[in-house]
Amino acid sequence: MSDGKAYDVALYNDAEDKLNTIYIGKVKNIIKNIDAAFVELSPGFLAYLNLRECKDLVVLNRERIEYDLRQGDEIPVQLIKSAVKSKKPICTGRFRLNEEAKAEIINKAKTRTVFSVLSEGTPEYVSFLNKINLSNVAKIVIDDINIFEAVSAYCSSNNAEICPTLYEDDYPLTALYKITSVMDELKSKTVWLKSGANIVVEHTEALNVIDVNTAKSIRDKSDNHILKVNLEAADEIMRQLRLRNLSGMILIDFINDSSENMKIVTDRVKKLAGNDDIKTEYIDITGLGIMELTRAKKGRPLHEMI
Repeated sequence: MSDGKAYDVALYNDAEDKLNTIYIGKVKNIIKNIDAAFVELSPGFLAYLNLRECKDLVVLNRERIEYDLRQGDEIPVQLIKSAVKSKKPICTGRFRLNEEAKAEIINKAKTRTVFSVLSEGTPEYVSFLNKINLSNVAKIVIDDINIFEAVSAYCSSNNAEICPTLYEDDYPLTALYKITSVMDELKSKTVWLKSGANIVVEHTEALNVIDVNTAKSIRDKSDNHILKVNLEAADEIMRQLRLRNLSGMILIDFINDSSENMKIVTDRVKKLAGNDDIKTEYIDITGLGIMELTRAKKGRPLHEMI
């Protein structure tokens, strides 16, 4: 939040998104034509395992021959990539640990049952804190005691000047900070601007398209009405790119205006792109007057996660 407006939203799925966690999984099935096995990490939670990475796998419930993996095998694996759309999350038998820690995990696995968690990955909300400059943060407010304790420990171990606040009021935190209304806005294709104009955000497999419309905006007495709407739209579009975590090719159809005014809009977009934490580049304006941007991919867009 900044100046009462949301600028970044990160969603965390506690049930599935436990990256770097090490489980004792059970091989559910093997599909040799795609060199894959599907491993059940907890009841009903399947992950993809590349069979070409199976040479050093430890099988806990039987003696194993090199490269031999069977349905029903109980194996320690680490979750390394979240699910994307219809694709399963990805696990590996090559732990992201040093040799000593790896040996410890294998010894621990020999005394545990299938679906046991051998090592917890860092929760996404703690990883998130690692990515931001906490000296720029005014406050951290948390309404979950477990998350509060984990974040408090993180701040303490990193000598952060900020300490989180545990919110215990009966009035929901999501209502206090209008988080529910922000999420409703992010589920909608249309975003209304103060002027009465709007922007419409559409997604395709190849790119994202954003259309600017005068809609209900009323022309004022000045000659720069279109410029004002386009500048207001530019500010909101760049905010929405961050909020929705859109990436790849982004095409923006601003309202047609003079070349002088469009240069002012372009300069505004370039400046805002430079302020984005994720690399965002202005490319060009096409012959049809469509502005082209690219934005680096970092995680999944919100419309996929929702």
